[in-house]
Amino acid sequence: MKISLRLWTLWLLLAGAVATFADSRLDTALLNAAASGQVTQVKSLLSQGAKVNARDRNGWTPLMRAAEAGHAEVVRALLDNGAKVNVKQKNGWTPLLLAAREAHGEIVKMLLNEKANIQAKHNGRTAFHLAAESGCRECLAALIARRKAGIHEKDKNGATPLILAARGGHAGAVKLLLLNKAKVNERSKDGWTALLAAVQG
Repeated sequence: MKISLRLWTLWLLLAGAVATFADSRLDTALLNAAASGQVTQVKSLLSQGAKVNARDRNGWTPLMRAAEAGHAEVVRALLDNGAKVNVKQKNGWTPLLLAAREAHGEIVKMLLNEKANIQAKHNGRTAFHLAAESGCRECLAALIARRKAGIHEKDKNGATPLILAARGGHAGAVKLLLLNKAKVNERSKDGWTALLAAVQG
């Protein structure tokens, strides 16, 4: 039986649409599994063809979701399957910045070992600022081991990691920064020093 060119073209288009839909469902499932820490499901979906660097409508990847939520096993599985460590979300978030913000020290170390960009910024803040603000001593220790100069950098408001840690009352982070010679008398644009931040914070 002969099939007209028009019908053949239509069949190919429909087949492609079905395949695209199936791929999209796998990718969505992977994003959700990564966010909820389901490492077995993540590995299964990857073996079925889910894209390790798939993005949702806001530019989030499975690695970003897992890094933010603190799922170290999922992060490891994604990295082992080729997840891009320096990918950026629409607003500039990277996996490292998200992990530092949420105080996930193990994941910060994991990402740094995979050459995460330690100088990446979101809204003028580096991982140093975010780790200090969250009080994550483990995060800061890992960051300092890679690039000690980062402890002196100021965010867009002129605040250093030391000022942010002091403002949050994070004694462990403050002590670590001081041990690494963080500048005590630096001032933010609105006049805050680490001491003033500690007193008023």
